[in-house]
Amino acid sequence: MSEELKPCPFCGSEARFVEVSDTMGSMKLTAWKVQCSKCWCSPYPNNAHGDKNVVAQQWNTRAERTCHREEDQNNWGTMYNDWCSECNEHIKQGANYCPGCGAKVVDDE
Repeated sequence: MSEELKPCPFCGSEARFVEVSDTMGSMKLTAWKVQCSKCWCSPYPNNAHGDKNVVAQQWNTRAERTCHREEDQNNWGTMYNDWCSECNEHIKQGANYCPGCGAKVVDDE
């Protein structure tokens, strides 16, 4: 299995592996967890595991929420020209994820 991580489901930022270490007597125990690099969310409080592939699978296994861009009829002339169809949050041009609900922005074709 690949250790590639999906973006954060809440803010769309890059996720990363975080090493969690503990010492038990003279033995050092090392485990891994996944955490968003921006909003610091982690799917479970105690999701650390010795195998990176296990925590990557936990992080990547989720329902993929999607939204569509709703065109701003007011055309305010800012970088926020679109709205999220799910939560009505402004979406920056070129954004892949809604900053309000974390849904993946899917362009209508």
